[in-house]
Amino acid sequence: MAELLRSAVVIVALVMGAFSSAPAVAQDVPPGMGPEALQSFQRGTTHAQARDWEAAAREFQRSYDLEPRKESLFAWAQAERLRGNCARAVDLYRRVLPLDLTPKQKQAAERNLERCDRSNEEARREAALGTASTAAANPPLSAPIPGPPGTGAPPVNPAGLRGSSGRATDIPPPIASKRSLLLGAVLHAGTAVGLAGAVTFFMLSRASVQQASDDFLFREYTADLAEAHRRQRFATGFAAAGVLFGGATVLYWLAPRSGRETAPTTSVAFVGPDGPGLTLRGPF
Repeated sequence: MAELLRSAVVIVALVMGAFSSAPAVAQDVPPGMGPEALQSFQRGTTHAQARDWEAAAREFQRSYDLEPRKESLFAWAQAERLRGNCARAVDLYRRVLPLDLTPKQKQAAERNLERCDRSNEEARREAALGTASTAAANPPLSAPIPGPPGTGAPPVNPAGLRGSSGRATDIPPPIASKRSLLLGAVLHAGTAVGLAGAVTFFMLSRASVQQASDDFLFREYTADLAEAHRRQRFATGFAAAGVLFGGATVLYWLAPRSGRETAPTTSVAFVGPDGPGLTLRGPF
């Protein structure tokens, strides 16, 4: 089972390596732009690649002043937002929206305008209320929870699962055949791979959405958003596989099999300082 779990980790690592590369700022430029405005726009994309947002905003602004284009205005707004000047970016996004935009271009401007509005609102709230942090007090440890009636299971202490004597509760080792051990390991590994893959592709889709929100060209925004949707579909597929394997694991554990268990299996639910939990006792 350890080998299968290690293989699952390797599979997820390979998947992350294959899909986690973030696209760089595009080097192509809007068609039909004049020479001087084009040079400023290209310098702006170069500064944006170097994450020099102040210089990028300055060049995009110059490009827009030389030739008012929606592409330059949107790129200028992006640079202002990424340099932390959301107050200026909000004004620029609002100047972009009335222009002749495609549905995707309008969506890009509206989404980033909403992000800046939220950022400005949070800044105003912090300025009004100040920053304060409160430490959450841990709830007191509860008394040991008795086992289910009629099972003879010892009491369970939520803190560390220790008995009333303070020593760790002894759990008898399970007796199982090689076949049942292999099947249980496969089900566990399938569950682990499914859930890990779902989390991986979900995080990658979030990264694609973030990349799309930071793109300076409308076409690149559309491409990155399509990539985010593709990764979300992968995440859904992995999650469905993980749920199926997890359900099969639970059914396998609940179903008695000859040669697999020689003592009853019991479960004890408890609520501890870190939340609810479930203790399983007996052969699996």
